[in-house]
Amino acid sequence: EGVTTSLVVRDFEGTGRGLAAARDLSAGEVVIRTPFHLFLNTEDLENTSRFAHVFRAVRGLDDAAKQILVVMLEASSPEQSPWKHYLEACPRDFSSGLLLSDQEMSLLQGSPALDYLVQRRSEFRFVY
Repeated sequence: EGVTTSLVVRDFEGTGRGLAAARDLSAGEVVIRTPFHLFLNTEDLENTSRFAHVFRAVRGLDDAAKQILVVMLEASSPEQSPWKHYLEACPRDFSSGLLLSDQEMSLLQGSPALDYLVQRRSEFRFVY
């Protein structure tokens, strides 16, 4: 009923978190199987999610916002979540240029990263 895998989550120096073989693998071997009911499908959250009442009350969200919201809701009670193991594997801390203060952003003057971050912030403010 759940996910079966020959992989483990591991932290890799220099590149961060990823998947590694838990044992020697054969060419062509299936290394992960995930039942369809465990996929995050945003099409019918108003009827199928354990948080359906929330999605019925909050209409007009795009798919990205629905995905963010369902993961936040699932993370609020991970012991009952079908994504419990996924949530446990997620990093607790992360950084993003979108979270930089105005003072930190000013250090990027002259960098293409500044224009990119300003554009993304504007898009996020408009959408969310």
